[in-house]
Amino acid sequence: MKDCVLSPGSKLPDAAGTDEFGFQKKTPDFFLVLFNLTSSNFPPELKETATSVEEETHQKADVEKLLQNLTKKLSFYYEIFKSENGAETIGQAWTHRSSYALGKKVRAVLENETIYGETRGIQENGALRVETESGEIRIIQTGDVEMLRKI
Repeated sequence: MKDCVLSPGSKLPDAAGTDEFGFQKKTPDFFLVLFNLTSSNFPPELKETATSVEEETHQKADVEKLLQNLTKKLSFYYEIFKSENGAETIGQAWTHRSSYALGKKVRAVLENETIYGETRGIQENGALRVETESGEIRIIQTGDVEMLRKI
C-alpha cells in the first residue's frame, strides 16, 4: 500500500488477508498509520472529533522527528508482538494506558447500526469489547467510537 491515497467512501482491504490455500491469516501483512499534521479544515461530519498533531501539541509538527520516533516505537512494539504472549502483553499495556478501555460509556457507530454501552476491555486482536444495556458483549472491530459525556 505504498503511497496509498483513498478517495472518500473507500474502504481498506482486510489487513490479514488469506494464505496460499485461501485460509484466513492470523497476523496482518501490513498495517496503516495515518497522521493529520496540520489541517484543521475538516468536513462537517469530522469537525467534532478530528484533530491534528499541531492542534494537540500547539506547535509546528516536526515531520522528521515524528517519523523517527514513530519508527522507533513501532520497532520496539513489533519485537514484543513477535515474542511469546506478545499480543497479550501489548494489549495489557494499551488497556493500562487507555482512557477508553474499561468502564467508559460509549456510542459505537458501525456500518449498519449504532450501539450504546460501556467498555469492557479489548480482545487479543485489539478489538474493543462493549457491554450493551441488555448485557450483551459486542466486539467492535471497525467503526467510530465516541466517549459519551455525563450530563
